[in-house]
Amino acid sequence: MNRLRLAILVMAGILLLGYQAGPTADGIDRTARREQIKRCRALLKEAVKLIDEAKYDSALVSLNAAAECDSENPDVYYHSGRIYLRLADTAAAMTSLAAGVEKAPFSNRLKLLLARLQLARGTNDQVLPLLEAVLRINPRQGEALYLKGLLVLAEGDTAQAVDLWESVLAISLNRGK
Repeated sequence: MNRLRLAILVMAGILLLGYQAGPTADGIDRTARREQIKRCRALLKEAVKLIDEAKYDSALVSLNAAAECDSENPDVYYHSGRIYLRLADTAAAMTSLAAGVEKAPFSNRLKLLLARLQLARGTNDQVLPLLEAVLRINPRQGEALYLKGLLVLAEGDTAQAVDLWESVLAISLNRGK
């Protein structure tokens, strides 16, 4: 029994060392990849700081650089969308958010912000798939249920909208306990 444990520990150590030091499937060294991710995070932090300072052009430059080193990071698209919204460029915001949803399909906040914009523009046919994707991951996601209520209200189903909003209230009240 002790030999089996020792063998398992040795194998785990070998696998762990191989995981930390070896190249990834695409040939990039893991250490270099970690450094690349650190640089991307620094660029994102800088972009958020610039957004807070209302330096949107500089923030977009930082976000574009972050996208070059990590094109699947949902924060790049989310913050770009925020900037375009602050600049009143809804079309560019929607384009950025849609690209983000395509690159990072598990990002709920990208889907929710894009759904809000599409609802505001009246492109309701594109809203339901986004909301359903969010609700598949988290069926009790309050914002998604609220937006779905707005959508069904726009389609003329007041009773279902009220039911959805009551469920949002119930979820919100239960979180406060």
